[in-house]
Amino acid sequence: MSKKSFDKLRKKGVILMEMLLALAIGSAILTTVSSALVGSQQANLRSYQSQQAELHLQEISEAVKSIKLSDWENISINGNYHPEIVDNDWILAEDEEIIGIYKRKIEITDVFRDDEGNIVAEAGTLDPSTKKITTIVSWEISRPSSVSQTFFLTRWGNNMTWIEDTYNDFIDGTEDAVDVVINPGYVQLAETGGEGEWTEPTIIADVDAMAKLNAIWIKGDYLFCALGSSIKKIEVFDISADPENPVSLGSFDTLENVNNLAVNGSYLYAALDNDDHAIQIFDISENPVSPTEVRIVETAGRPSGLWLQNSYLFASIEGVNRVDVYDASDSSNPSFQGSFETSQNTVDVSGSGDFLYVAQVTTNRAMEIFDISDSVTEPVSLGAISTLFRPTGIWLEGNTLYLSLRQKRVAMYTLNANPMSPFLLGIFQTVQNTSDVTALGDYGYVAGMDSFSRAIGVVYIGDSKGISGIYFVYGEYTSSTLDIESQAAFNRISWEGEDPGLTDILFQIAVNDDNLTWNFVGPDGTAGTYFDYPGAIPLNSTLGTYFKYKIILTSSTGANTPVVDKVIVNYSQ
Repeated sequence: MSKKSFDKLRKKGVILMEMLLALAIGSAILTTVSSALVGSQQANLRSYQSQQAELHLQEISEAVKSIKLSDWENISINGNYHPEIVDNDWILAEDEEIIGIYKRKIEITDVFRDDEGNIVAEAGTLDPSTKKITTIVSWEISRPSSVSQTFFLTRWGNNMTWIEDTYNDFIDGTEDAVDVVINPGYVQLAETGGEGEWTEPTIIADVDAMAKLNAIWIKGDYLFCALGSSIKKIEVFDISADPENPVSLGSFDTLENVNNLAVNGSYLYAALDNDDHAIQIFDISENPVSPTEVRIVETAGRPSGLWLQNSYLFASIEGVNRVDVYDASDSSNPSFQGSFETSQNTVDVSGSGDFLYVAQVTTNRAMEIFDISDSVTEPVSLGAISTLFRPTGIWLEGNTLYLSLRQKRVAMYTLNANPMSPFLLGIFQTVQNTSDVTALGDYGYVAGMDSFSRAIGVVYIGDSKGISGIYFVYGEYTSSTLDIESQAAFNRISWEGEDPGLTDILFQIAVNDDNLTWNFVGPDGTAGTYFDYPGAIPLNSTLGTYFKYKIILTSSTGANTPVVDKVIVNYSQ
């Protein structure tokens, strides 16, 4: 090939290479531009989808709020829903829905709160008036995505009030040692007709024991004291010479620690605190400080209290709603006859004649009354009375009933008017928290459960068995029934009134759906607490159709009375 021909071919090759290179560069530029355009389109699409999803989310969030406003019951059941329009109103339909590429869902779940009312994830108390709402919109095109929103709805937006502040409002309630007064209307303690202050029993002495006391029993010239602190002994005190100053004579051993005791004639019965469940019987006829063991009687549960009446031994059983009955015709060998149920766990038992009084581990049914005239194993419950504090022991002497209480107090009742309805004479304070009480004649003896020091409180009751105060020292008023006609949430109770010195105003509330079961509770939802200032209804007592409140009025001396002239209950439907 000539040089000229070769140069021509080389030039053509260069031109071809340049063309190919230009085509390659152009293709790359075109691909980049195309990719950019596609990416821009996809980004725009995703942005559009997100905007549409947010609109869907806003719509279903507003829909569920609107549905709640029309009726709380519409959102009261947990589950997954979606909104629909029926007759121009939003409703909730089950499960999620699909609109185009979108899935829409409303999740409704429970809410729990801690003791301070804060919302917690678990281990709290269910709040039946709050729901957690989670709205979710999801889609798969062009890639899996979702948006969501979480908020809480409460039923307290539709608030109503029940107000009682007139004579006609209050007069429909139930009065117990209180009066409803006209113009314009208020509740106060009833007047006793007396001319001076209530003669409160006087604690005239405090006597040391070997240990703190679990129980106490008086029999003739002696006080028998069951010792606590795991000391398996009963200490004996002589009161024959000076009942105001018991003198320790010594103690004797028991098989186990003693929960309670009773004495009948020559025999002492000790309720043993052990897993074998038994009553140990001693013959104290010859020497009360060094008695002879007679027998061990096995029991079907751990006895918490003992009482002898009409040739029967009654044993309240710890931790269960039961009293066991023994035939004690042979005092040295009681035989089991059967049991009967009580409404609450039992603490102690006492009685006289045809009636038995059982102290129970509660305040709203602190003392249940039974008629045992027809059957001691199938007695008739005549009802129960409430107290401010939980009972620890009970004792009946003559027509005066004594109930030892937590919070260093003893209540005194009279049975003169009606043994089926003990009437409260008063409540007096003690040096220690009490475990038991006993009385004979003009003197009462209170067992202290805090310390061996001043373990026995000696009380003079000779002039304290009647009422001579201007006002009763304790009274209760129970309201008429508020009927909402459908289930509502009761939110708050408040009141107006006056409580001069040495008086107090306390409230409890009760809510139900049957208009029959009235369990009165305080701010923590238990029967053992009381509202001493206005506050929120406890979560476990929020829901119901029927509502009542109870006012407890107290006066330490009976010289004056607290007054309640307005009660306000806030609720929502």
